[in-house]
Amino acid sequence: MYHNQDLLGAMKLLSVCHRLIIDDDHIVPMDEPNVVPCVGPHYIDHTLYVGSRQGLDAGLPKILADHNWQVILDLANVHRLWPDSNVAGLPFNPMGHMVYIGTRLQEQLWVALVPRTFFEPNHLDNARATHPTLNEPTTALSQLHSLMFIMFIAYALGRMHLQDIHCSVQYPVPLTRATVKRSTDILGRDGENHHHIILQLEDWVDQAPLQWKEDNFLVNNAPVGVTIRYGQNKPLVINGALDFTFSLATHMSYLDVREWCNVHNYRQHEDDILYDKSNNNPMRTEVDLEDLPLLDEEGFEVNIYNEQGFRVPRRAPVQFSTCGALLNLHSVHELFHSEDDAHGNAHNKAPFDIYPLACTKMLGSIQSRSIMSHFPPHLTRIDNSVHPPLIDGDEDGEDIDVDVRVHGALVLHRINSQVYNELSHRIRNEAKFHPIQLGMISAALSGTVAKGIASRHCWTQCLNQCNNNLPHKRFNAKVSGNNQPQALQFENTYTLDVYRMKD
Repeated sequence: MYHNQDLLGAMKLLSVCHRLIIDDDHIVPMDEPNVVPCVGPHYIDHTLYVGSRQGLDAGLPKILADHNWQVILDLANVHRLWPDSNVAGLPFNPMGHMVYIGTRLQEQLWVALVPRTFFEPNHLDNARATHPTLNEPTTALSQLHSLMFIMFIAYALGRMHLQDIHCSVQYPVPLTRATVKRSTDILGRDGENHHHIILQLEDWVDQAPLQWKEDNFLVNNAPVGVTIRYGQNKPLVINGALDFTFSLATHMSYLDVREWCNVHNYRQHEDDILYDKSNNNPMRTEVDLEDLPLLDEEGFEVNIYNEQGFRVPRRAPVQFSTCGALLNLHSVHELFHSEDDAHGNAHNKAPFDIYPLACTKMLGSIQSRSIMSHFPPHLTRIDNSVHPPLIDGDEDGEDIDVDVRVHGALVLHRINSQVYNELSHRIRNEAKFHPIQLGMISAALSGTVAKGIASRHCWTQCLNQCNNNLPHKRFNAKVSGNNQPQALQFENTYTLDVYRMKD
């Protein structure tokens, strides 16, 4: 219909709901012995750093001299909202505390005005649940608090004699955007590069007029740097960070194998023991490879597992073709399953939302406020290895059994998870940039009645973009052709408490 330019047929499709069915000719059967899953590569898809002390540590370079490092200061968008809808990734409640100040390389640079107890790790009130909350509707600072923050930045940069920034009045009264613009020229300066900002907060707050400190926001809060980045592979550098939130993305595709070769070195060490089942099965037994066939009666590989429960491959593909994957929404509940209750009913450990793809109804993406149920045991083992136990021996200094050691609070926290097709990154970096969700055609049609100069200019831009190429045609151009990324991306998000890690 698309290639035949059948406009009337396309309009008729919108009159009723339809279900899209993929022909069998375009599906590779998964129940064949030579069609096997391929897990990897793995990426860091999202990173979020929170500084460990007052200042911008999270955004500063990790070496003494970095001539490529720069910050683009942007104080014209201080009311921008925190982009991550899952605020659980932050160790504090961001409502009314976040201010966007620009970009650092390819990362967004934010400042959070957090309670001062946040910088005292062992303080009794240093917990997300005990931090004072602000009665604010969004994550952005209030109008007055944002103007105070702008004046402080102008004061700090003016004291540093940084280029031509000046601050003629430190505390303008009344505090409005107009009086701030008369007091400093820092607003409206686009593309100003600053290598570092040394905050001098205490003196500035002490000297502030009483009406600026009536709600105690300036007195009780202090700035900490926060950086966030989406959708790109990135090296892990966590120096100077208190909390480090990251998303691990694993690509999963399938291989249609035409030729195999046997793997002979199953063991990393001679005394390694191999089993017939994973370590989560109490019925597993040790296997003798000399008596164990490579394939079963149907041609599938007979699996073996190491002590930690990971599968050990016995053969490797030599010639194969790669197949993409889509998520079956009818069976996705198995990713979050739990043990049966007393009545034999199984309930999901975590709620999740499904997003059907196009009109397929049974294929699509998912998001959950927890991680998949197979991961927690492995995370617990990792968590116990990165921080010392509270009780590691008896009074005589003798070690006690590892299984009864007490490790205290978690270091590695589980945040959320999602599964989607890798092709989404080919279409757009963020949902708000999806070409068929921007309303370009509606804007081009409704803009004919625009009256103001700015409105007509915006309409002209939309009209020119539609005349150049309609949104659905741009979408088709992105997803057409060979060698498109089609792997299924499994993504789990974690927060690492850097302070509680081993030295």
